[in-house]
Amino acid sequence: MKKICYLVFSMLFTIVFTPSAKAQFDDELKEIAKQKLVQQANNEALEETVSQPCWLADNDEYFAASGFFRIKAGGNSERDYTIEFNKQLNSLRQQVKMKIGGHYRSIMRDYFDQLDVDSRSSVASHIESAGEEAIDKLLNDTKEVCRQKSKEVDEGGYVTWYLGMTVSKKEIAKSIVDGIENDKDIPENVKKEVRQNEEKFRESALKSFSEMGQ
Repeated sequence: MKKICYLVFSMLFTIVFTPSAKAQFDDELKEIAKQKLVQQANNEALEETVSQPCWLADNDEYFAASGFFRIKAGGNSERDYTIEFNKQLNSLRQQVKMKIGGHYRSIMRDYFDQLDVDSRSSVASHIESAGEEAIDKLLNDTKEVCRQKSKEVDEGGYVTWYLGMTVSKKEIAKSIVDGIENDKDIPENVKKEVRQNEEKFRESALKSFSEMGQ
């Protein structure tokens, strides 16, 4: 009886798993295994990013930026730290500026359309320029809100420092208005319009900032 069952199983295996079918089956197994490895790598990368010290995400109130730098332990580590720290801090500022930049001009155009002024083209360029300078000043004055050092020196003898930065969206809108009001090239009648429409502009800017990334 056992011999008969074995012969039947062997015949079925031979019929079902012909060389071409077996090769196709093997390829499918390899593809499944490959997809699992890719998914595992993606999950690990996401977990590593989210769990990275000082990792911050944008929300309704803030734009956020995160990063890290590495310096060689010992030697001129203090001087290297100052150099690399300032580089990374500027990099975080640029990250935030890029996030703002995508919507800045449309925000300013919408804002300008609310103003009742003459010589729109010349005044518009001054307003945009004043707003950009105000944003740059705000970012240049912004420091990190998180700074953390790796607990151990890696195999190459390097220490990793992590930085995180947040910039208030309300402060950005306020700085733009202040920049326009303080600009010497913008006529007084325009500044008056700016002050009268300040609250409306802030609401419009915050709404646009909140929609970013959705």
